[in-house]
Amino acid sequence: CIDKSSSAELSEAINSMWKWYQKAVVCYAYLDDIDCDDALPMGSWSITNWESDTFWERNMDVIDEKALGRAKWFSRGWTLQELIAPKSVIFVIKDWRVIGTKKSLRKKLAMKTGISQYVLVTGNVDRSSVACRMSWACNRVTTQTEDLAYCLMGIFDINMPLLYGEGDKAFIRLQEEIMRDSSDQTLFLW
Repeated sequence: CIDKSSSAELSEAINSMWKWYQKAVVCYAYLDDIDCDDALPMGSWSITNWESDTFWERNMDVIDEKALGRAKWFSRGWTLQELIAPKSVIFVIKDWRVIGTKKSLRKKLAMKTGISQYVLVTGNVDRSSVACRMSWACNRVTTQTEDLAYCLMGIFDINMPLLYGEGDKAFIRLQEEIMRDSSDQTLFLW
């Protein structure tokens, strides 16, 4: 947990999140608004061998695309880096049933998010243009206006101070930092 009453701790945590997720062995995405009725029956299976690609290839179509698309998790700003940075993400639904991994669901996730399967599987965003990376966040929401910029800092490998209360200026500061760090002119298409 992050102590949000400490601005120093909050700033350090937000500036470090991307790296924390990259170093994680596995992350879990809890899709609390998907009911078990939305998942297709899987028959009997064991989760003891969940790391096996064969397991996930056999069991990858356990969620309806429409149900997956309705999950609020995919509309939240901060979950963008939770989806991309970790090597492995395991998706669970309301009853804590596993519906797949980032790798096994990559086609459905790519369709839902607009993030390429390559980026989803590798976590490597460097081949994606600035405009493309910005587009991943365009339909996402955050509680605080500034967080829409702050949740993108790791994706652009940007560190900057957090100034809650500045509103939309946070996004302008993010763009200025990207311009300083990148020669990618697609920033201006955004």
